[in-house]
Amino acid sequence: SDGIRGIYNGYGISLAGSVVYRLIYLGGYDVMKNELKFWKEQQKQQQEQEQQAQMDQSSSKQTAINTAVYMTWTERFLLAQFVSLLAGTICYPIDSVRRRMMM
Repeated sequence: SDGIRGIYNGYGISLAGSVVYRLIYLGGYDVMKNELKFWKEQQKQQQEQEQQAQMDQSSSKQTAINTAVYMTWTERFLLAQFVSLLAGTICYPIDSVRRRMMM
């Protein structure tokens, strides 16, 4: 009964919901990934400082330590699941409005 115009009922809110979801998902993953790496780097530096203090006390030969920090596959997977759940939860009200507008 709405004709061609009826096909596009709810299109605007659907587009807005998709954009918000993607922004939260991709932006959230990037931010959380950087925060996790930063936290791991701090932990590694703290451990290195403790090891250095122990070496200084024992007067042993100092060696270079690799400071590269990597995320394991499990950490990346769990982080992606958490961010996906967060984005879905935040965007659920928008999805509900979209469904009502399309009816």
